[in-house]
Amino acid sequence: MFFGLSLIFNVLKTLSLITIAIAWIFYRPVLGITLIVIAVGLLYFLKYAKPQPAVRKTSRRSA
Repeated sequence: MFFGLSLIFNVLKTLSLITIAIAWIFYRPVLGITLIVIAVGLLYFLKYAKPQPAVRKTSRRSA
């Protein structure tokens, strides 16, 4: 249930960062370009980050 909400939140967060970065490019280009690089990094992370499989801990004692 919460996976869809967090996905939507992260996508909207990234899109808003891109919009803010485009506005900053006209005022301070270095800051705008930095924000775009951060937004692209977030998009990359969202696309390629896969959750680690759960590792089951078993308590086996060796005799």
